[in-house]
Amino acid sequence: MQLDKKMKILVAEDSPRIRKALVSTLKELGFKNIKMAADGHKALEAIKAEHTKLKPEKFDLIFSDIVMPRVNGIELIDAIRQIKDCDNVPIIVISSEKDVDTVLDAAEKGADEYVFKPFVHHEVEDVMRKAIKKRKSL
Repeated sequence: MQLDKKMKILVAEDSPRIRKALVSTLKELGFKNIKMAADGHKALEAIKAEHTKLKPEKFDLIFSDIVMPRVNGIELIDAIRQIKDCDNVPIIVISSEKDVDTVLDAAEKGADEYVFKPFVHHEVEDVMRKAIKKRKSL
């Protein structure tokens, strides 16, 4: 499955170093339409802003950390799934949280894939394909 390099991607990550690494990886893979959010609250603001425009657009894929200030990743996933027209957007968690309960909670709230930090370049593209394929089959 070929990924659309024009897709609109949101990266919600509070660590500037990890956020920069993920965005850099996405750009190396050919993606250019990337928006960053430093926490879950800012990610929700960005998503809601996209839906209040005259010609609403939505993100085609969202990456989220779990441990973030103000709105954590689990809360973010839950909130995204409750926004009209966002319930089918693929969400990929990238986190160092390896606790089984956290992984299961993210999945129950609507995360499609879960990648542990540190991630590797090819893993990002593979997990994007899996998340998109999973959402299309729902």
